[in-house]
Amino acid sequence: MKASLKIVIFSGIFLLSACMTDSEKLYQAMKSGNNAFEAKNYQGAIKEYSDGLEDNKENTALMYNIASSYYMAKDYQKAASWYQKVISAKGLKGAGDSLKRAGDEEKKPEDKINKYKEALSYYQKAIVLDENDKKIKFNYEWVKKLVEDLEKNNQNQQNQDQKDNKEKDQNKENQKNDQKNNQDQNKNQEDNKKENQEQKDQNKENQKNDQQKNNQNQENGEEKNQQENQDEKKEEQGKQTQDEKEMDKKKAEALQILESLKQNEKDDLKNNVKIIRKQKNPEGKDW
Repeated sequence: MKASLKIVIFSGIFLLSACMTDSEKLYQAMKSGNNAFEAKNYQGAIKEYSDGLEDNKENTALMYNIASSYYMAKDYQKAASWYQKVISAKGLKGAGDSLKRAGDEEKKPEDKINKYKEALSYYQKAIVLDENDKKIKFNYEWVKKLVEDLEKNNQNQQNQDQKDNKEKDQNKENQKNDQKNNQDQNKNQEDNKKENQEQKDQNKENQKNDQQKNNQNQENGEEKNQQENQDEKKEEQGKQTQDEKEMDKKKAEALQILESLKQNEKDDLKNNVKIIRKQKNPEGKDW
């Protein structure tokens, strides 16, 4: 590209020198601009060429040289705008090349694609003007392939991004569900712990109540036993008293019978004495 720029610049000098020998100012601007360009002083070249345009506003050679200077200074957007002013296949090709370079410097794939597509539009216009220029066609096909690859990669990246976002959303959902499950599990554990504690407290309370009940039953049992013992004792005492009474009664009866027997015995004895006496004293005398 640099060698072709040199040819264009110097051919412009020879053309202007041959056809415009009466325009010393234009010749000086072109010569000074070419010298600055060769010295890689591209800003100086742009200034010299621009000065020459003040009195030659339609001079396409100066426009082309300004565009080429911007191109070499890597100001590709301004280069493209100046190349567009040169209505020729070479100028349109320069615009396409500049936009292609501008696309190379873009960071985002979509920005690259936009610049490359702009370049393709100028290549297409250049091909219309010169169908036999193989370089223009080659550049067109090359940039077209870049666009296709970028769009394919961009689509793949978008698909991958969608997949990643979907997985990310799924992971978030899973994390959310896991967190909810953990919270539920923790809540269940807390509830179970609370229920267990309540059950323990209830069991403890039941044990306490049972113990109290057992103690009460034991006390009641002891009281009952004591009462029963007392009742039995009273009953035994009562029975004993009754037995004693019966015994006393029987004893009294026995004594009475004994006394009666004794009395009968005495009476019998008296009767027997009387009988004996009568037998001894049949006449009834007591002496």
